[in-house]
Amino acid sequence: MKTYFTKLSLGLIIFASASFFTACKKTETIPAPLEEQNRMTSYQVVNVQGDPIIGAINDQDSTVTVYLPSYRQLTSLQAEISVSEGAVLEEGNLLIEDLMAVIQGDTTVYYHVQAKEESTRRYKLVIIVQQEPLVLEEISPNAEAPQLYTLNLKNIFATLNFNINGIGFVSNYELMKVVLVNEAGQESTPLGISIMNTTNIRKIGVNLTYFNAPGQEIDPVFDWLTATGLYKIRVYNYAQVVTMQNPIQIDVLKN
Repeated sequence: MKTYFTKLSLGLIIFASASFFTACKKTETIPAPLEEQNRMTSYQVVNVQGDPIIGAINDQDSTVTVYLPSYRQLTSLQAEISVSEGAVLEEGNLLIEDLMAVIQGDTTVYYHVQAKEESTRRYKLVIIVQQEPLVLEEISPNAEAPQLYTLNLKNIFATLNFNINGIGFVSNYELMKVVLVNEAGQESTPLGISIMNTTNIRKIGVNLTYFNAPGQEIDPVFDWLTATGLYKIRVYNYAQVVTMQNPIQIDVLKN
């Protein structure tokens, strides 16, 4: 019996070894998948002083994200883009003249990369501005008692002025816009703004000026205003849009 078990054990070992080597002979090497040839490989913003800004390319969701430091305050964007070998970047959008429209979500920019075998990938441009939050002080502390302003358009000349206090205003007032928002959610044309201290902006002046004289163009905002209306103040501050919670009241006297 002892001899039998020894021979049987030896036979099992030989059989297992033969099976192992046979299995090894059947193993095949699977080549790694080829890299897609319709890829964007680099993205740079070059219309800046010093080193270019590098965009972060995400092939999984087909986006390229650009983080803009707040001090850059770009209003246009010139891109340099590299693509896979043999691929072609379709024309257009290397120069974005109205970057504000992209930042504020009014316009979406796409880049199309076409491989040599004609497959195409579309990348969406995402702009993130690293900007201090804008915090506004309410002009009307009480929503039930809105601050009242009166415009007498029966006169040749009339003006309405108020100040907006807050923190986080950008230093370039040309990148700001102030509008009125009526109860239907509609915006007025931009109001006039002025800044006294450009080094530490905590207050901006806002004005509506009416001048009804021959040859003088009248701002369409005066036709837009109703006889009595409640309006919220909305501030566009480079990449940010902030609307006051409490409205002001404007009474307009017309002929």
